Amino acid sequence: MFTALVELLTGQEPIFATPTEEVRGLAAYFLQSMEEITAVGKLARRCLGLHGSTRPDMKRVAMELETIRASQGASSAIQEELDGVDYTVGDITATGSC
Repeated sequence: MFTALVELLTGQEPIFATPTEEVRGLAAYFLQSMEEITAVGKLARRCLGLHGSTRPDMKRVAMELETIRASQGASSAIQEELDGVDYTVGDITATGSC
């Protein structure tokens, strides 16, 4: 029953091949993806803080996104999503918050 729900949410079969031809189980894929989504969600929540002084600056946001992206076992789907995000770490000159 829960597998069917996860299949609907992810659009994946219980066993599937990733774009890199790695065979994955849906349960492991979903749980790993949820960890990464939760991490990005927590970062986004910090960016929406009511007081600007408590929000991370864009350099910090970029660094944290890079950390999430590089985390051990990051899923291919999340990697592809983050690859489309336009940010740089090294040459950020803006000091504003997100």
